[in-house]
Amino acid sequence: MAIKFHKPMECLSVKKLPSGEQWTYEIKLDGFRVEAVRTADRVTLYSKQGKLLTAQFIQIALELEKLPPGTAIDGELVALDKSGVPRFNLLQNYRSGSAHLMYFAFDFLAHKGLDVSKLPLSERRELLRTIVQRGPHVDLAAGRTTWKRWNVSPGNTNSKVSSRRDWTATMNQGSGQAPGSSCVSTVARSS
Repeated sequence: MAIKFHKPMECLSVKKLPSGEQWTYEIKLDGFRVEAVRTADRVTLYSKQGKLLTAQFIQIALELEKLPPGTAIDGELVALDKSGVPRFNLLQNYRSGSAHLMYFAFDFLAHKGLDVSKLPLSERRELLRTIVQRGPHVDLAAGRTTWKRWNVSPGNTNSKVSSRRDWTATMNQGSGQAPGSSCVSTVARSS
């Protein structure tokens, strides 16, 4: 299977996140959604609209060259301020060296040329943990303990995402939006 860009599904925006053991939770980082595709000779970074971002964020692409050929992962590219907090304005105005860039991988789409998008999210995340090598510009979004210092509470504007553990990346394919029973997000607002 030739690995290429696939337009990602968006989460359904809701006022209240669902609860239950079938759900997993994480912070929706404030950055650019980026799909990284590793072919035999290079890594290509794509925006969620399919725009090429590799040249603009070459340090991320170079670090992701450790992935096996035939791999595609989905994640969020953020710019961290001096305190290590993601700031969207720093990413929008990024110039080489003006902020610390991080790519947080959160989903695994293909591995060694095989489509893994039909596997449950819990299994894809396990693949992510075993294959993606953390580095100065690459980390995993799920299971991080340092999110606590980013002040995720109802008093700020960080978003939260819930995904069903059995969710497959092909659910509701072609709609551009995952159904409410698969992936939902909410933005915490000040009262």
